[in-house]
Amino acid sequence: MTSSAPSGMTLYSRRYRLDLSHLYSLSQKKQRLESEISNIKARSQGSRTHSGLRELATDVAEQSYHLTILSDGLSSASPTAYLGPGSLPRLLERLLKNAIYWHLASNLPVPKHMLQKEPSRSLDSQSLTSSPSFYVTMDQRKLELQSLVPPSTQRAVLDHYMKVVSVQYPLLTYELESAVMMHENPLRWSSANKDHPGSLALSIMFAISSTLITRDLDPTLSSIALRCVGHVQKIAQGLRSQDTRMETLRWTCTALCALALCEAISPRSGQLWDLLGRACSTIEDLREEYQIQNVELDDPFVRLEHSLLKLESCTALFLRLQSPICAMRLRPMADVLAISGPLSDDLETLCYQQHIVGQLTRFSLQGEEFFESLIPFRFRVVSTSSQISIHSAMLYLTLHPIYTTSDAFSCISANVPTSRLFQIVAQSAATIIDHFTHLNEDKKILSVCMAAAQVLEAGFIWAAYLISANQPAQNGPLFAMEKSVALSPILKVSALLASFVARWESGSVYTEAWETFVQLLWNMI
Repeated sequence: MTSSAPSGMTLYSRRYRLDLSHLYSLSQKKQRLESEISNIKARSQGSRTHSGLRELATDVAEQSYHLTILSDGLSSASPTAYLGPGSLPRLLERLLKNAIYWHLASNLPVPKHMLQKEPSRSLDSQSLTSSPSFYVTMDQRKLELQSLVPPSTQRAVLDHYMKVVSVQYPLLTYELESAVMMHENPLRWSSANKDHPGSLALSIMFAISSTLITRDLDPTLSSIALRCVGHVQKIAQGLRSQDTRMETLRWTCTALCALALCEAISPRSGQLWDLLGRACSTIEDLREEYQIQNVELDDPFVRLEHSLLKLESCTALFLRLQSPICAMRLRPMADVLAISGPLSDDLETLCYQQHIVGQLTRFSLQGEEFFESLIPFRFRVVSTSSQISIHSAMLYLTLHPIYTTSDAFSCISANVPTSRLFQIVAQSAATIIDHFTHLNEDKKILSVCMAAAQVLEAGFIWAAYLISANQPAQNGPLFAMEKSVALSPILKVSALLASFVARWESGSVYTEAWETFVQLLWNMI
């Protein structure tokens, strides 16, 4: 018998300690930045306008992982905006500060609204609070779902699940999915067969898909989505007495994964990390149950575990948190190339992304060759003219701190040659932007908030590449690129972020941050 995985409380305590460590690290970085800014201000001998620009740069640096966005329609800064716990805010801070210094050195104007510091009369307590969302049931009599959703709509909801969700997160077996799809009126069949595994599968499929459709296609399904999520919450409680312990654990874990997906699609409760922690504990209990009964891990377990590991890894990378289960299960599989199945490339990529992030922190002074060697050979890009797959692009983009946090990058006007690896990193950013553009056109993006962060980061890296490559090189001719090629990723990022905001109101901070930077970018390229 193997020991069970850490309990939910243990996972929580580890993450709590990590949060405290993270806050202390941020405090130390903030102090160093303040010291650096004080030295810069002491050496500054500019006009009043230049002073205002440097104050803006100081403000950006001091806010660390927060950013104040200045809008054209306001005479002062908007409320401080949170850009997430990852490296994205630091990257934006550095780019904005460098762009402002470049404008100072070039004696070029900066948008006036970035200099205005007067208090705004247009802001009051009402404008600083977000409007609450109100969800009401479609029918107060609580009709059965099959009475509210016609068979044609049921089919469309399930088809959307198979097209978008199942290919990315195969929580359920092929047999269960096929059993659900064969019914003419699945919801009616489910109400008459509530104890059938297919009924549980239908509830999970409907909850995820209706949540996704509500966000992307038809908001009128919101009440249906909430009811379906409520059904899945009951499954997660594991109260089915007729099931064996193994089946109870399997359905509990599947339901928790489904709830986590719904939260990632439409953030409401802020419990994504907690739901994943419970799911991770449950999957370890399920693994132990297989061992107790001397049963080999079968396809249903592998599909469920891989789906959970993928969602856990994506969330851990987004939140910049450590995942005990990924370190325990995913890393060993990647080391022996034992990951197989529909998610093999995704899982291997996520595993090495986490590894690279850790190595960048531990060995920040190493050279390009060392960090490129961290990328598995089959994902490496041979030359700048090679086609880059999305998995290779994800790995190469993870290497951007080699350049975006270096002393050379801190002064954009420096004549630093654009290396082969930096070109590949930049081309990877463009590949990621194209990838999300195609996903967005097909309505195949599950987590808009995670996608927004990835798109914004890729946009910043591409812009940094344009700025760097536009400077006179130490050796060789000036950088040359067709304008359509250079500007296409910039325009695509703007379009993507605008599309995200239409479905996710909180995403406006990403759009405003990007627009603020782009206004400075035009003069620099």
